[in-house]
Amino acid sequence: MRTLTQKLSGDTAIDPISLWERMSIDEYAEFEMVMRVKLQKKGGVWWHQIRPYFYRPLFPFVELSPNQTKGLFGKFAAFQHPVSPVHQHNSYINFQ
Repeated sequence: MRTLTQKLSGDTAIDPISLWERMSIDEYAEFEMVMRVKLQKKGGVWWHQIRPYFYRPLFPFVELSPNQTKGLFGKFAAFQHPVSPVHQHNSYINFQ
């Protein structure tokens, strides 16, 4: 793998995204918490508290089954997450 200096010193065009380091979801969650985003990790998933008692996954593109989220937040919390087309759903998340 070339170093940053080697990447910047050549005559060829450089894709800026290739300069970024990969970040795990836990590292991203840590960064978001430093930025004062309210997060909780439940069931192996980082959840972003959008409003009091309302949550969405920090990484919103992973489908979760209803069984994965059952009982995570108790009776008084709501959450919204993608599910596969075979599961029932009651809302849509428009990613466009």
